[in-house]
Amino acid sequence: GVRAGATVAGLLVAWMIALVAIEPTIETHQAEQIAGALGEALHAKATVDAVDLELVRGGLVLAGLSVHRDDPVGHLALDVAAVRCDLPPLGLALADGTCRELAVRGARMEVSAATLFQLPREQRAPLRVDGLEIDDAQLVFLPSALVPGLGRIAITIDHAQAGPRVLRTPLSWIFALQALRAHVELPGKIDV
Repeated sequence: GVRAGATVAGLLVAWMIALVAIEPTIETHQAEQIAGALGEALHAKATVDAVDLELVRGGLVLAGLSVHRDDPVGHLALDVAAVRCDLPPLGLALADGTCRELAVRGARMEVSAATLFQLPREQRAPLRVDGLEIDDAQLVFLPSALVPGLGRIAITIDHAQAGPRVLRTPLSWIFALQALRAHVELPGKIDV
């Protein structure tokens, strides 16, 4: 009884120490993998300033996510201050990478119409989330890369909350929307 409990406790402590020891290696790999996947999917240059992986508590935080593409056809700029994903604790995320709660803060996206319609449809595995929160985000659509101010449409999301959803596309969360505070700025400075 007591000896078995001490053995289990010792193994658990050793497991947690091993998880903490391998976190820096996995963080470096995750930053490269995420930036590479985003850059490849959007045919753009992508970077991630910092990754904080917590295998024991169960969490992943990306800071300074940036994707940029400028070419003769159009323009794409995506900057996200922070993305937080709650993962299963105690290293279970190594086997089950399900993101329980996903939170996106400080996102700014600006895209020209030509670039938006040229984005490839990637066949990646969808991401399942139990909940999604978006705070302080702005999406700006530019009908023309040559005259970006003409016909500009800006959607500002102060706060959005969505329930459980499989995210097959960047806008899949809309179908599980539970709360939304946002406004739209249309051409001619019309605010809705």
